[in-house]
Parts: sequence; structure tokens; C-alpha cells
Amino acid sequence: MEKLTVSQGLRRAKKLKGLLAEAQTRAEQSSCWAAGKKPVFSFEAERESRAKHQQEIVRIESAIAVANATNSVEFEGRTIRLAEAIRTLQEFKADLAWLPRLQLKTGVEETSEYDYDEATGRNVRKPKSVTYEAALTEPARIADVQKLRDRFEALNDALETANHRTLLDLS
Repeated sequence: MEKLTVSQGLRRAKKLKGLLAEAQTRAEQSSCWAAGKKPVFSFEAERESRAKHQQEIVRIESAIAVANATNSVEFEGRTIRLAEAIRTLQEFKADLAWLPRLQLKTGVEETSEYDYDEATGRNVRKPKSVTYEAALTEPARIADVQKLRDRFEALNDALETANHRTLLDLS
């Protein structure tokens, strides 16, 4: 039985998914044909190839799931399972997408709006000012984003190191 690390298993699963998609496409293209124009590929052979790739993907991804649930890394003074590290990285990515989109408008904004004036019997433009306050300053947001990036990189480095060292049980 070949020995694969988590990193190798992830790459192998990705490659197998591509091979599975190719076999599936060829099977679809050879599932029926005009009489007398037999397809280049055999439907049964491509279907069998697809099933073989599926089985190997399931085997590898299951072994990766077990490795992620049973192996750990150190992060910020804690020992956490690889599965938790993966989920934490996903949340860091979500926060890194969310924080820059926050509205941080401050100060006074002068606008105008139309309102019906009974005395003149028509809509008139009236000045309006809105004062905005923000819960976070732009410099604070930039600092928060940088801290989050640093945490992401530290955890990602720890996870990648573990993925290169952790062997999968493919028995």
C-alpha cells in the first residue's frame, strides 16, 4: 500500500476529480448514437473508469477526514485538531472579506430632499444634513485586517506543515 501525506492525498484527490469528470464526459458522449456511427469511447469502459475514480476519491477523502480529526497543530498557545484549524481558516477568510466592506462614514453630509409645501401648493427642495458616526476608525480597521492576516498566515503555515508530515491511513 502506498504511503501518502495529507498534502499528497489532497493533490491526488484533485487529480482524480479531473479524471472522473473526463470519464463522465466521455461516457455521456457515448451513451447513445446514431445507428451505424458508433462512438469512439465505450460507454461501459468510461462508466467503469468513473466508478474506479469515485472509489479512490472516497477512500482518500475519508482518510484525510480521519487525519484531520485525529492530528493536531499548535496555534496561539493551544493545541487544536486539523479539522478545527481548517474551519478557523475559513472563518478568517470570511472576516477578511467582511471587514473591508464595512461602511465607516463619519462627519456631516449635506443633502436635500423634496417636500410638499402647503403654502405654495408644490414640492420644494429643503436642505437636510445627516451626521454620521462610525464604530470603527479606518486606521483601526487596517490594523484589525493586518492582525487577521497575520493570524491566518500563522495558522495556514502550521496546517501546511502538518499536511506535509501527516501520513494517511489508506488501509
